[in-house]
Amino acid sequence: MTSDPAPSPGTPDLRDVGEIEEAYTGTGPRVVVLGDSLTAISRQPLRAALHGHALMIGALWGEGLGGGPISSAVDRRIMQETARAYGATHPEVAVLALGVNDCWLDFLSLDGALEGLRSIATSLEGAKLVGVMITETSPVPEFDNERAGLINDALRDRTDVVVEWGAIEETARYLEADRIHPNPEGSKLFASMVAEGVARALGLS
Repeated sequence: MTSDPAPSPGTPDLRDVGEIEEAYTGTGPRVVVLGDSLTAISRQPLRAALHGHALMIGALWGEGLGGGPISSAVDRRIMQETARAYGATHPEVAVLALGVNDCWLDFLSLDGALEGLRSIATSLEGAKLVGVMITETSPVPEFDNERAGLINDALRDRTDVVVEWGAIEETARYLEADRIHPNPEGSKLFASMVAEGVARALGLS
């Protein structure tokens, strides 16, 4: 993305920044997923893993709990707006797969991430919340691992079920060369872990 101040080898061009879906696909328990590039990359594996659910995904490259380059460009908080819109559809489960960019982009802050999480969780009140943990030991120089730990603590406090993707994310086998974005094998694992978290939130496992 040309407006991203911290481009990486996996950064897409402006035509491929993700999508905020506006309707559910499929039938079954209503599940919404809010995410960043990791979710955008994993969109199709998520659909396969969550077959049997009514699914709606909002995922944009570069966005975090507290904003991102797209939010800054339009002077809005896109993922917080998406949480309000998705909350109005009364999902049974909401997956929060955000936080990587809050630790990676230097113009985002811990305070902004924590306030964003509060706003998002409030908008999704009534849904079981699934929090996807982020890595706390990234080798990427620009990545703030200490901030990641604090965001993970807040996610654990705010969510009903935790998905420990952060621990898996440290395994280079599942990542692209930038050590952040999942490769095809990693995307399938990401999706299966999220699906297992959704099942736990629904009391199915």
